[in-house]
Amino acid sequence: MNNYHVSLEVYNALDGVLRIIAVLRKAKLKYHRLEARIIEKDKAIINLEVSGSVNELKWLIKKLERIPEVYYVFLSKDVNVLKELMR
Repeated sequence: MNNYHVSLEVYNALDGVLRIIAVLRKAKLKYHRLEARIIEKDKAIINLEVSGSVNELKWLIKKLERIPEVYYVFLSKDVNVLKELMR
C-alpha cells in the first residue's frame, strides 16, 4: 500500500465539500486524515491523507476533477507537503 496526500480547492464551499465526500465514499481507499477548511465565503481547502492502490487513486482523482466545484486537485507522496498545506 502506498500513502498519498491529496489537496483540493473547492468553490461553493459547503456544497462542494459535500459532493467531494460523496465521491470519497465510493473509492476503495483507506483514509487516514481529512481536513476541510473554509477560507473565504465561497471557497474551501480540503486536505486528505490516503493509502491504497494506484488504480483506485487514479479513479478518485479523475472523479474529483470532474466535479464542477473543484478548482484544482494536487497530489503528492511527500508527507511534508501536506503538513505545509495544513498550516
